[in-house]
Amino acid sequence: MGNNVNIKIKIPSAASSKDSEPFMEHERFLKYCKANHVRAPHDSLEKYEKNGLLYPCVRVLSPRELLRRIFRADYSKKYPGQYNVRKEWLPLVDLDKKISMAGLLIGDELIEAIEFGHPLERAIESKNVFLFDFKKHKFKAWKSYKVIEGESGGVKLFKSRAKHYYSPWKIFHLDDLGILNTVKSNRVTGVKSGWGAISQEIYSTKLTEFDCFFKVVASFSYRRSLLRGDYNTNSKRRRVDRDKLAKVCVAVAKDLTEGGTYKEWVRFLRKLIEIHELYRSEEKILLSLEAKAWIVRTVILLRNAKKISFEQICDDVSGFLKGKSRLGNGLEDGVVIHPGRLEEMFPDETYDVEENIGWMLEGAFEHFNKSLSKDEHLPSGLWKDLLDELKHEPTGTVLHPIRKMHATYFGDELWRDDELWDAITRLTIVIEEYGGKWIGKKKKLDGIFKTFFKSEYEKLQRQVGGNVKDASDTKEFLEKLKKIQTSNGGSFGKRCGGHILVTCLVRNFSAHGGRLKGKHLSENLEVLYHFLLGTFFAMYACHENV
Repeated sequence: MGNNVNIKIKIPSAASSKDSEPFMEHERFLKYCKANHVRAPHDSLEKYEKNGLLYPCVRVLSPRELLRRIFRADYSKKYPGQYNVRKEWLPLVDLDKKISMAGLLIGDELIEAIEFGHPLERAIESKNVFLFDFKKHKFKAWKSYKVIEGESGGVKLFKSRAKHYYSPWKIFHLDDLGILNTVKSNRVTGVKSGWGAISQEIYSTKLTEFDCFFKVVASFSYRRSLLRGDYNTNSKRRRVDRDKLAKVCVAVAKDLTEGGTYKEWVRFLRKLIEIHELYRSEEKILLSLEAKAWIVRTVILLRNAKKISFEQICDDVSGFLKGKSRLGNGLEDGVVIHPGRLEEMFPDETYDVEENIGWMLEGAFEHFNKSLSKDEHLPSGLWKDLLDELKHEPTGTVLHPIRKMHATYFGDELWRDDELWDAITRLTIVIEEYGGKWIGKKKKLDGIFKTFFKSEYEKLQRQVGGNVKDASDTKEFLEKLKKIQTSNGGSFGKRCGGHILVTCLVRNFSAHGGRLKGKHLSENLEVLYHFLLGTFFAMYACHENV
């Protein structure tokens, strides 16, 4: 058996919470818990509420007469879907409509959601009369909310007046309650073991102490997802649009965190890391990934609200144990401190991107710009704009390949040939994916370049001559790479130059299973690195119309 074991974990889509979904109806929340291997029988949420341990975030109650009217309208042959709404029901009808469109808002409704939050947040804030007040009213069995909405074939049909909404972060509470209140017994000796084994007392979770922080993070993430969705869909994707998006994010973050101190937020972040580490140690991989997602959201919130670097947040989270991870964990204000753990969790996703990938991209940009004639020069800050866009995507899609290629050629890091070629291949795929996104159509590189560079691209191919965009083996690839580099018609010095053809050649060669190895790879790595990134810069300049 080989020494290297490649383990892949397939994460069910139902197991991941989404920034755009701060609330789930209880049935979906149960499916989400099940996907994350958190045991939650169908009646568990009701039982936890009955015992005062875990409540829905919101419960919306509909008048039974409204449900009956909706039922009759749905089954009406003469006027399907039409029913009269009493004036006092309008706030509920409006709320239901906004909840159903919560992730697809436009116009004034979008602006309102960005400023004031999810429709359910606003309903709570405005004390919508159709929300159940958990403080004023005692627990009611969930089945008591069921009413007869109509009949079909002589059979009475029931529907619940209540919709129970939970937030994804309550999964941590539910899991903790399950552990605290589970008692195992030996069937022979009767000896009990496990959490809660000392007495029959019901235990509550201490995580409720952090509910207000979870709510703020969820609200910010939702509003930020709306902003980014609107930017990607409706803006002209100019720098001014991105600057506006960033300013609104900062304003929203500052407003949401106004009531809490930075020290309190650091404590919450430490708690999230504590949760993550506990799940990791118990090999609850899916839950550890969910905890990590909330850590990311919290860091993004703090960076916007406090204008603090990721490095500074890491230092503050480590606190008095900064630089002393060898001494082990510490305890402060009742929360475990894991020194150095935050930066270890995200070595490439935040700090490394800004501190390392940034200057790598800047160096490649300056190299490309110097190769262009004066009238073809790109704006000096273009690489920063591109980096901002790339940072919004999963880091591994493009920034890791750039880092790997740069570190191998310009540094002293060693990678196996197949890993390095895979990084090169991945970069060409990303160029193709972004190109298709920028032109609004899913096309191959050839079609993307025809769209961006039009007649210049056709002229370039004629000047170089022959088909230099495909190669069946390594020998042919190297011959065509050399031909493009040495051709007088390669149009080097122009945005649409030989680097464009090299990008096509690499993409097509790798797509058919071709790969460079050994000396062929090391001797051409620098050329491929600069040519591929040059293509990326040139495409982005076309996209930005600069």
